[in-house]
Amino acid sequence: MLDESSVWNELLELADLEKSDMKRLKKNEEKIEKLYDELLEADVEEESKTYKEMCDLKGESSKQLMGAV
Repeated sequence: MLDESSVWNELLELADLEKSDMKRLKKNEEKIEKLYDELLEADVEEESKTYKEMCDLKGESSKQLMGAV
């Protein structure tokens, strides 16, 4: 099951940001704005998967399903 930190880490990866980039920003609002701005520019491809297909990924790699944790 994904928790908040997993989602945050996955979004940072999609935005091509490092945690060190975010540590420079002091306020949470600044961090969210930076992430949002970078995600708007991100070149991401969406691929629809069924619930069954997602469950089948669990055995292959937790990174493939949940990103770096």
